[in-house]
Amino acid sequence: MLKPQELKLFVRLDLFCRILWVLFPITLCYGLYWVFEFGYFTETGDECSAHPIKEFSLPGKVLASIYLGINIVLYALLLAFIHHLIRKFRQGEMFVESTLEIMKSIAFVLMAWPFIEITLYNLVAYSLNKIGDLKDWDPSFYLELVLLALGGVILALRLVIAYAIKLHKDAEMTV
Repeated sequence: MLKPQELKLFVRLDLFCRILWVLFPITLCYGLYWVFEFGYFTETGDECSAHPIKEFSLPGKVLASIYLGINIVLYALLLAFIHHLIRKFRQGEMFVESTLEIMKSIAFVLMAWPFIEITLYNLVAYSLNKIGDLKDWDPSFYLELVLLALGGVILALRLVIAYAIKLHKDAEMTV
């Protein structure tokens, strides 16, 4: 059973996730306005040469919107998994098998995201170049190592929790 201080922490984290869900559409609208008005895709990887999506042709706008949409879905998916995990912890279900599955899902999203993002960014930027919306194109090789490391840490924590669950079951069988 959770101590009152621990429960209070998870109640606050749950509230924080709920606030993030409420703010998600507002942040999404502001972010989309920003990239459509002030630029996102670059020809040389230099932030100063970013092109606003509003200046692209219709196929270019569709491609850029698909790229941004996939990133938004990944953000929402990650937030949903984290919120679900916090709710499980709040209910006192820390050392159970379902928690391990949620942690595995979070780690998978975190570790796949950089590869999905860099692949899609390069495909969209190359397509924008071929359409004529970008004059020149250099492939981007920027990989979010922080996301990969965080996913690895969560997988390691998952293994520790799995081992703790196994030890707990063995202790129950011994008694």
